[in-house]
Amino acid sequence: MKKFKKIICACLAATQIFFFASCVKEEYLPTPESMSEHDFCRINGEDIYFTTTEDIAELREPLIKLLSNRVERVESDGWGYDRVVPNPSEPSIAECYACGLFDVTADGIPELLIHPRGFEGSSGGVDYYVYDIKTGEKITEISSGHGSICLYFDTVRKIFAMVDRSGTQGGIYTQYTDLTVRTFNPEIGRYAVEVYLAAHYELELPPEKYNTVEYEINGSPASWFDYYSLYNQVYDDYVRIYETELILINWSDVSSDEDSRPVAAEKMADALLKSEQKFVIPNTNTVNNFGEELCLTKSN
Repeated sequence: MKKFKKIICACLAATQIFFFASCVKEEYLPTPESMSEHDFCRINGEDIYFTTTEDIAELREPLIKLLSNRVERVESDGWGYDRVVPNPSEPSIAECYACGLFDVTADGIPELLIHPRGFEGSSGGVDYYVYDIKTGEKITEISSGHGSICLYFDTVRKIFAMVDRSGTQGGIYTQYTDLTVRTFNPEIGRYAVEVYLAAHYELELPPEKYNTVEYEINGSPASWFDYYSLYNQVYDDYVRIYETELILINWSDVSSDEDSRPVAAEKMADALLKSEQKFVIPNTNTVNNFGEELCLTKSN
């Protein structure tokens, strides 16, 4: 089993990057006088600023309200269960295993991501529903797997990239790794899929070797040379902003069945807001080129 886990980890490590261009609401841009108040990191001489903890703390009350109205299962009069919204007149979220925060609208303020119940199995696939915290509106869904969702910085074009690298499997002998690239689409106000890299491995155990490996770029078959050329370019050009990696928190880790809905929601909200995850203020000191076409190969 340990050997098998090592093989999966090796597969997960072998792909993925994400380009992300962004626009930002003017009120979130720090002024020169307030720069010292913002936490930041420096990448290749560029200062990348993070939203202040005070701004994030303002989300606490609406986040508790939204989490409190989580769909719950109740025994039906007949067979099985019914799904009920505790307060039908207010925005609600789906029944879920876990919650997280990530800024998918590129304004420096995160949205609520939930891992809905029923969207997980032996394949390791993970889907996320994304909600605006203040309005409760469900704004998109993200299909992924077990891995990492994080913000990266393109040191060549000086733009941000949302990188979703993940892996799934089909039984013991079939494994998949995916790299999903989403860029900011101003028409819909969030990231949309732009580049997709995938690898499909057929494994033989024992001994530990791959019988076949198939590669895809943007849904079309690709050679190993083209696949790894793009992968290596990404590895060279992009720097991971590790502070921004999605942190998922399970309900069972912060609350118990004895907790009322408001109490459980408060515990989850505090756990999310007090995590070490940070959120970048887009384009505070970088080029705003969200309309730029992605460059998949370097020009001479």
